[in-house]
Order: sequence, then C-alpha cells, then structure tokens
Amino acid sequence: MSPLMTGKYPDAADIWRVYVGDASPLEFLRQQGASTLEACVESYVDPLPRFEGIVRRATWTSAFRAEYQLRSQEVIRGLLEHLEHTRSEWETDWSGPPEFVVATEPLVEDTSVSAAPSEQTATTDASSEEATTEETTN
Repeated sequence: MSPLMTGKYPDAADIWRVYVGDASPLEFLRQQGASTLEACVESYVDPLPRFEGIVRRATWTSAFRAEYQLRSQEVIRGLLEHLEHTRSEWETDWSGPPEFVVATEPLVEDTSVSAAPSEQTATTDASSEEATTEETTN
C-alpha cells in the first residue's frame, strides 16, 4: 500500500518519498542548484504536471486514487518541512552553488561611478524642464 493511502494526511517524509523518491536531501539540493531552500523546492515543483491545481504523482491514476490529492503549495510546504527535519544530515555539506556565494568585500572600490549618474540625471531634468517652459510660453 502506498504511504499516502494509510488514511492519514501525508507527513513531510511521505510527501518527500512520493514526489522526490529515493534522492537524499543533499542530492536534491545539489541537483536543483538554487541558493535557498525555497528556491530549490520551487524550481523542482514548478515544472511538475498539474490538473486543476493537483500535482501529479508517478501517474495521474495514482494521484487520483490516493486519499489526498496535493496541490503545489502543499507539496512545496511538505518538501521544505522535510528539508528542515533533515537539516543536520545535509547542512554542513551544502552551501549552495558557487555562483550564489555572497562576496564579503566590494568587487569595485571606485565610488566616482555612482556619483556620475545622479549628476547626469539632475542636468537632464533641468534641461527638459527649461524646454517645456519655453514651449508653453510660445
């Protein structure tokens, strides 16, 4: 019998088994390659097939035969909850993909670049205001 056919609402581990399978949380996070847990789970659930908001399981038949049909937000919530419950198993080995590591020091020290655009905007605004005033007086 399916873990979701036991007469109880599926818990996070049940949802993980049905929608992710045998992959460990660390494998799952590495495959998704996003910088946060939420982004990993959402990027995984987003492309899953849906019908009237219900997320398909292995097959549509199994989805509709199950006592509970889960919508995407329930699947996301269940997967996130499972990741939180198993955090001690994967947290030390997962730091997200390298491109999402936050820099601790500024990459560019030159601050003159940030001052130039605001000065340019002020000059442009003043010029266009003068042109508008001149057109309305003629």
